[in-house]
Amino acid sequence: DIGIVAELTDRMVVMYAGRIVEEGPTGDVLTDPKHPYTQGLVAAIPRIVGDMSDARPLPGSPPDLTTIPAQGCVFFDRCPLRMDICELEHPPLVTLDGGRRVACHMLAPPRAHAFPVP
Repeated sequence: DIGIVAELTDRMVVMYAGRIVEEGPTGDVLTDPKHPYTQGLVAAIPRIVGDMSDARPLPGSPPDLTTIPAQGCVFFDRCPLRMDICELEHPPLVTLDGGRRVACHMLAPPRAHAFPVP
């Protein structure tokens, strides 16, 4: 229950299919989520005020934990930001300002070239 987490914790870890996708100060993660899964979770929370239909469920189905792929991002099938690399390589857990960590290729620094570029 995200409401309880918000009230009782200073830091939170968001996991998807057994892997950390985002971690940081609870208030920051809930008010400015960086990972697409965290963004989806926050968007799915019904609000006390306003239209209940504003809560949007995550598309797709939760993962089958017996068939998690050995490579690639575990959120690939449900991610609105997916790229080809997401299916091939597990995203690194990148540290952002404020001590937040996020595992998403969209936030990872660009890779260095294997060979010098002329």
